[in-house]
Amino acid sequence: MPLGSSQSVGRFGDVAAERLPVGGELGETSLMFLLHPTITPEQMSGYAEAVWSMVLRACC
Repeated sequence: MPLGSSQSVGRFGDVAAERLPVGGELGETSLMFLLHPTITPEQMSGYAEAVWSMVLRACC
């Protein structure tokens, strides 16, 4: 599980606290987007196309 994801809410390091239901649901149903100052416009365009393709498959 990526650090900082919604599923990590209520968890600290390797010690798992009780899993919070909302954090678990968000971790299973939300999207994470890469954010970094070195991403080029071409890379961002590729990411956008991949996300759009995924949304179309999920919704249509």
